[in-house]
Amino acid sequence: MERSSRQKLAGVLEIVAGILYLFYGFTTLISDLTSGTIEMWLVFPQAWMVILGILALAGGVSATQGKSYGLALTGALLAIPLPPFLGIPASILLVWARGDWSEGKRRLTIGIIIGASVMVLTFWVLLAVMAGLNAF
Repeated sequence: MERSSRQKLAGVLEIVAGILYLFYGFTTLISDLTSGTIEMWLVFPQAWMVILGILALAGGVSATQGKSYGLALTGALLAIPLPPFLGIPASILLVWARGDWSEGKRRLTIGIIIGASVMVLTFWVLLAVMAGLNAF
């Protein structure tokens, strides 16, 4: 797989993640606003999801066009928490697509991405276990 196709695939993954963020943020925000009671601690996470979705979308567009590597990598890293199955491959593909980095710099960046991904996945597994324990 050549460099430009890796970058475009990462951009598509980021765009899908951004759409998921926006969908989740807007649907929960609208349901909270139509329920009649508006509490700020409930609105803040949805607004944050919308902001993350916009940044992930901007990063995905930047990656597919090959314009700003920094924005593309930022969008990929912000795509990790909610849909990690999209954000992790997008981040790794962008690092591999970077042609002017040394091998050591690539490995260090991928190691940081994997470390952050392990923390996010651990959080989701613990959340699922706690939800399963509360079901009984």
